[in-house]
Formats: sequence, C-alpha cells, structure tokens
Amino acid sequence: MSHPPHGAHHDPYGQPTQQMHAGLTGYPQHSEPASVRYGNPPGRARRRSPVPVVLAVGIPALLIGAALGSGGTYLATRPAATHSSAASPKPIAPTSIFVSGTLSLHQGLGGRGVECTGHGGYDDISAGAQVIVTDAASKTVAVGELDPGARDGEGVCVFPFSLMVPTGETIYGIEVSHRGRVQYQAGQLKQPLSLTLGD
Repeated sequence: MSHPPHGAHHDPYGQPTQQMHAGLTGYPQHSEPASVRYGNPPGRARRRSPVPVVLAVGIPALLIGAALGSGGTYLATRPAATHSSAASPKPIAPTSIFVSGTLSLHQGLGGRGVECTGHGGYDDISAGAQVIVTDAASKTVAVGELDPGARDGEGVCVFPFSLMVPTGETIYGIEVSHRGRVQYQAGQLKQPLSLTLGD
C-alpha cells in the first residue's frame, strides 16, 4: 500500500489532495487584484482618511470664528451710546459787543442839501472823526469813526457810528474827537447810544 506524499491526505473517495498553505513555495498562489496590490493588504479593513472628519469639524469652526470676528469688529466700531442726562456744555461768553449810536450836531453846520458837516468851531466833527472807547481807568479799549452826516427833519446834522468793544468792564467812556468823554454802564452799550453837541 503506497503512502501519500508528504503534505497530502486522502479524501473520502480515496484521491489524495494537496493541502493549500498560503505562502509556501511550490504551491499555487492566488493573484491579488490590482486594487489590493496597490492599496491595503488583503484581509485588512481600509483605514479611512481623517480629512473628511477634519473638514467636518473645521468648516463650522471657521464659520463660527468668522461670525465672532465680524461681531467683534462691529462692537469695536459701534459708536458709544450718548446719554441724554449728560450735562450740556456751558455757552461761551462773547469777548466783544457791537456798539452803535449817533452824534447830533445842532450848530456850526456846513454843507448843502441833505449832506452836512461841522463848520467853524465844529470843523473837527465830520466823517472820519475818531470815536474812542475807554475803560474806567481811561485806557483806550476800542476806536471807531463817524460816518458821513445827514440832516434830519429839524435840520440837525446826524453822524452815525458803530464799532466792536471788548467785554469785561463795568464802566465805559465814549468820546468823539476831543469833545470830552461820556461814561456808560456796560449794560447801556447794548442799546443804541445818542450823543449831542452844540445844543
């Protein structure tokens, strides 16, 4: 009775069969498909790439970061709320006041028609004569001049004048030419002044 060769055994029908040992030389090997040869070894589960997971987590994070970033910019650039209860700034006091008035000359008149000027002993009273404003210590604080004179309905020659006078004094003196100074309270300068000469 012959013995089967080494590595073979009898099947139920008496025919020897060869045992298939993967990896043993001399035994037929099954060729692997190309997808296996260039991929993972056969019999192992293919490892999934972590890229989809990273993308799944990273995209929402980027969206949240963008939203927070835009919100932070809005908060940084949003103007501060104003409070209606805040105290209003105090008004700045004016540093000068507009002073106006007239000098009425009753005698020593010259000129023709409506236009007039001082004549004789009053020839210093004419358009361009100085109007001097002084403080309580007789210090000059402003200088103006007379405008051209015109006769009113009674034949009086009236010379208008106007100038800016600094505030801060309680007493002011006003003098036209060298005819003497007339004193006024500071509050009186807010109304038109009326000077008279030759009455």
